[in-house]
Amino acid sequence: MAVSLRRFLGVSMLLVIALFAGVSAWAAGGRTHMEMGQYAWHLFLDAQSGEMLPGLDGLLKSDAEKRAYYTGCISPDWGYPTGDRDAGEACHWRPFHEQYLAFLKEKFPPPWDEAAQCQIAFFLGCLTHGVTDVAWQDTPGIQPPSMMDAIAEWDRQSPNAVDTVFDLYTYAACSLDVMLVGRHYWPYETIESVLQRCNLKYDRNKLLRGTNLMSLAYNAGTLGGVVAAFPYRNTYPIGRQRYVDYYNGGLINCGAAASMWIKCFYARLNSGWYFQRMPVYNWKPSGYEPYLGVADATLFSSLPDRNTGLEPVLTLTGDRADDRCATLIRADLSSVPPGATFKTAHLWLYFAERMGQPQTADKVIEAFRVNRPWGEGGGASDDVSGTTGATAKTGDATWKAATKDGASWTMPGCEAVPADREGTAEGRLVVQPTDGVNRWMSLDITAAVRFWVDHPGRNHGLLLRESDASHAQPGVLLFLSSEAHKCQSEGFCGGRRMAWRPSIVISQ
Repeated sequence: MAVSLRRFLGVSMLLVIALFAGVSAWAAGGRTHMEMGQYAWHLFLDAQSGEMLPGLDGLLKSDAEKRAYYTGCISPDWGYPTGDRDAGEACHWRPFHEQYLAFLKEKFPPPWDEAAQCQIAFFLGCLTHGVTDVAWQDTPGIQPPSMMDAIAEWDRQSPNAVDTVFDLYTYAACSLDVMLVGRHYWPYETIESVLQRCNLKYDRNKLLRGTNLMSLAYNAGTLGGVVAAFPYRNTYPIGRQRYVDYYNGGLINCGAAASMWIKCFYARLNSGWYFQRMPVYNWKPSGYEPYLGVADATLFSSLPDRNTGLEPVLTLTGDRADDRCATLIRADLSSVPPGATFKTAHLWLYFAERMGQPQTADKVIEAFRVNRPWGEGGGASDDVSGTTGATAKTGDATWKAATKDGASWTMPGCEAVPADREGTAEGRLVVQPTDGVNRWMSLDITAAVRFWVDHPGRNHGLLLRESDASHAQPGVLLFLSSEAHKCQSEGFCGGRRMAWRPSIVISQ
C-alpha cells in the first residue's frame, strides 16, 4: 500500500510539473499572477479607492466577478502552450489593452449588471498581467535585480526554473478568495472581437486549446501543487522567505503596480481620467507604456538652494512661524481633450506621517495655480524617508528660483501674485489633530483642471501652501511623493508605497 501511494504521488507530481512546464511562459506563472492580482485588490483597492473612483471597491463582491478577474490574470499567456505566441504576446501590452477598453465602452457602458461586471473584471485581470510580468522579469544583469534573478542569486540556482517552482510554491502556500477549480471564466466572443480589432492573426482552435490548458494547469496545481512543490522545499530557502515582499518584483510590489493600472483604466471605463506616476523598470518592452507625467518638489525657506525633486516624501506644513515650506505639483493632462466635460477633479495625497512637535490644532493647506514654469529636479537625500533633497543643479526648482540658474521666483517660495501664482485658492485640505495617518486625503481642484484643459499651455500645476494662520501652529505633516517606493532601506519591504503616489482623478 505504501509503495502504491508513493508511486501515485510520484506520478502525480510528474504530471503536474509536466503540465506546468507545458503552459509556462518566460515570466511569472499563472498562479503567481493570480496572487499578484489578489494582492492588488486586497492591499490597495480598498474602501478609499471607492471614494476616489466610485464603484471600484465593490467590483469584486460576487464569486462570479472574482472568477472572471483571476481568469483574466492568466489570460494573456494563452498563446504559449499552443504555439500561437505572437497573438498571445500581443495580449500582454498596451495596444491590445486600448482596443479592449474601446470595445468594452461600446458594448458595456455603465451602469453595469453582473454579466457586464464580469467582463470588466476579466479585462482588469488581463491588464495586470503585462505590468506584473515587467516587474517580475525586469532586465537581467542590472541593479536592482529582478525577482527571478534575485531568487536565483540568493539560492545559487538557475533562473530558468524559478517561474515553475515558485508557481508551485504559490499553490502550496497561498489560497484564492474564491473556488476556481473547474469554474474559469473565458469570454471568448469578447477576446476574439478585440483580437480582430487589433488586426492580429490567431487560430481559434489554438485559442480554445490554450485557454483550456491554462484552466487545466490551475486545476492540477490546486489539487497537486503541494505534492509537486515538495521536492523543492529546500532548494530555494531564501527565495521562499522573500518572494512576497522583495521590493523590485515581489508579490506585493507587483500588486502595487497592478493597482495603479487598474485605477487608470477603471476611470477611463467610466469616461474619466486618472493620473499617477507609474513605475519604471529596467526592462522596457515596447508595449509597456507607463504614465510619467506627475512632477512634485518641496521648497524650504531654511534650505533656499536645495532641490527635493526625487525625494519620496513631501513636506506640506512647517513646525514654526519662521520655518516656511511649500510644495509644487503638476500633472500632464494632455490626454484630456480641450472642451472635455466633467463634473469634478480632485488631487489625492497619501498622508504618511507626523513629525516635529505634536499637532494641537487644524492644519490648513491651500492650493494655488502656479503661473510660471518650474523644474522638478533630481535632488534626493534618502530613497525611503528623505525630505531635504540636495544642492540644486541647473533647471531645478528651489525656494529661491523656479529653475536654478534660470528664472527666479519674483518672490522666494513662489509667493508673488500674480507673477508666480494666483492669489485665490483653488482648493483646501484641513488636517485635524485626530486624523489618522496612512490614508488618502483629497482637495477639490475642479476649477484649476477646467482652466488647464482649456489652456494647456498654462498648466504649471499647483502650489500647496499652508495658510498663514495655520502655519503658526505646531506639527509637520508628511505626504508621499511621486517618487515613493520602498518602505525601508533594506530591500524586503514590498515596494508598496508607489501605489500611494499623488493622483489626480477627473470624474463624470
